Amino acid sequence: MKKLGKSEALLDLINRPGFTVMHGRISHINQAAGAIHIQEGTPVESLLPNDMQAYKDFTGGCLYLSVRVYDVDCGASVTRNGKTDIFILDDPTGGDQLTALALAGNQLKTPLSSITALLDTHFTDKTIHDPDMLRHLSQIRKNLSRLYRSALAMSDCCSWTAKCADRDTGDLCAVFKEVMEKCTTLLSKDGIFIQYSYPREAVITQFHYEMLYRAMLNMVSNAAKYSVLKPMIDAELTVTGDRARISVQSPCSDEEQHLFYNAFSNYLRKPSLEDSRLGIGLGMTYIRNAAISHNGTALIDRPGGDKIRVSITLKLEPPTSSTVLRNHIGRLSNYAGGMDLALIELSDVLSAQNYH
Repeated sequence: MKKLGKSEALLDLINRPGFTVMHGRISHINQAAGAIHIQEGTPVESLLPNDMQAYKDFTGGCLYLSVRVYDVDCGASVTRNGKTDIFILDDPTGGDQLTALALAGNQLKTPLSSITALLDTHFTDKTIHDPDMLRHLSQIRKNLSRLYRSALAMSDCCSWTAKCADRDTGDLCAVFKEVMEKCTTLLSKDGIFIQYSYPREAVITQFHYEMLYRAMLNMVSNAAKYSVLKPMIDAELTVTGDRARISVQSPCSDEEQHLFYNAFSNYLRKPSLEDSRLGIGLGMTYIRNAAISHNGTALIDRPGGDKIRVSITLKLEPPTSSTVLRNHIGRLSNYAGGMDLALIELSDVLSAQNYH
């Protein structure tokens, strides 16, 4: 019997399929991985037909990519422990959990949007003149947006786990700029500022507009939520070859690094008394799904100093027609049940004054 290292011993305690990689080959598998016929000694490259370059570029943090096991694609989180890389595949029972969440989310969306519409129709500055009552209404609207955010995350969590076929043709730079301008306007009221950069020339590609828009809002929300004091958030869109990379980073203390170790699968944890910022845990799951659905990867790492960075890559797809995405605002409004999607996704970090 071979002597197991610490990484291998911990891997054997995990119910999800997992394996370790050293020098480019699978060096150890746990029982769940063996059950799906992953074998020790297999070159890891054979499991990464699309994301091998992303794995080669991986230097630390937590990488989420697509693994192919016998022609079946499966998401996997990769972390590095010394010279050993640890791959943890998505829980094979996770689909049932996500389906249950989606059903519950759909049931919550309709009453929440109805309550919000009722407030917006009958309780306004024109009908209420008491300043204290108006402040209370702003707080109610903020909390309704937080509830709707959870319902939206739950209802969509399993519908976009596979690669989405419903694509738009548009300028990726324009969508990135649109999101960052919106976030800058809202967050600056609370002393949180964003500086962002993107290519000067348009990047025309195919993408799922609502999914990408919402993923970027989640990235900004997380950066603001977990940052030290009132941060300066840095966001960047870069293009290299046929890959676009969107990254958002902000200050984060060493004590908070543990919050990101299992960030791509936090929805699998059991409820407990813990950091209230963790929420349901579907935000990072949504971000990773947006990347995988666009044939890309997701990464959480530390670029240096006290910074934490979340990045997604997207494969640029040539347009199949000359049709360009239009009417962004109307589509987002319909998608969010008539509510402002940015106010929903940023509701955990915005003050009530934004909901006046």
